[in-house]
Amino acid sequence: RDNDVIHILHCIRVKDMQPIQHAAAMKTFAAAVKVAWPQDGTAREHGSGQPLSSIYRAQGLQMLANHATFPDGGYSTEAGYAEMDQRMTTGRLKVASHLSEWFEEFRNLHRDKNGAIEKINDDLMSATRIGIMSRRFAHPAQLGSKFSRNRQTIARDLDFDLS
Repeated sequence: RDNDVIHILHCIRVKDMQPIQHAAAMKTFAAAVKVAWPQDGTAREHGSGQPLSSIYRAQGLQMLANHATFPDGGYSTEAGYAEMDQRMTTGRLKVASHLSEWFEEFRNLHRDKNGAIEKINDDLMSATRIGIMSRRFAHPAQLGSKFSRNRQTIARDLDFDLS
């Protein structure tokens, strides 16, 4: 925090799944993490007619109260990607080297013939941008599921040492 560096340690990319499946996948590694969400999270989900942010909240994700914005209230895609670029250039956005899907999306990020960012297969880039926009709400949180977080015993009645 003191150096204003953002670290991306884990990511998931799911396609053709329902919001409850997204939430279940997120809870396996980030049950206690506050979830920043985009402006379109207020849009109604096709199946239930409920806003996506409400569905995620009902599934137990720790959703921030409002959609992600910059401190001035804006949520420009262009401004978000510009800040991502600036942070990567200055070493204030660090991505774990094992996140191949993140790097694949990053390499495929490009502009169309009119100069606009082409938002195709960019879920992880969009999530990164949303996280950067909401960093003022960040706080330390334990990673893992709510079930594994407080567990004391790894295994019982073994005839060998786990370490």
